[in-house]
Amino acid sequence: MPIAASDPPADPASSALHQVLYVSRVAPGVAHRDIRAILDRSRRRNRMLDLTGCLVCTGRHFAQVIEGRGDALRTLVDRIAADPRHEGMRRVLERRVAVRQYPLWSMAYLYDDALDDMLELHIERDADDPAAALRTLRRIKPDTVMGAL
Repeated sequence: MPIAASDPPADPASSALHQVLYVSRVAPGVAHRDIRAILDRSRRRNRMLDLTGCLVCTGRHFAQVIEGRGDALRTLVDRIAADPRHEGMRRVLERRVAVRQYPLWSMAYLYDDALDDMLELHIERDADDPAAALRTLRRIKPDTVMGAL
């Protein structure tokens, strides 16, 4: 359908593919069943919104990579920031990307307690460190066995 002369022009930023990486601390009392609930809901919603990504849990921290377009991604990240199942959320990387890192995963899952210290450093830092964020991103690879948790 053509755009009418009165329609506002499409925002190129809203159609571009973006990637967000955040880290946070797991809130007290969050259990395995809570993580399963997060994954179940994320997978359903992300498929509808054409979002992909990976949730990481170390037992003490969460990290999540989310990929998608425009308003759907921004709305989801804002909703996640308000979730009481974590605290101290810090966005450590926001960027445009040409291709998805997790194209086949509406929400992959990785449990890796070896990432715990790395994630805590992101929360403690006062300034953003893009090189450290990219190093963390390279370590977040979906676990093909636990991905279906």
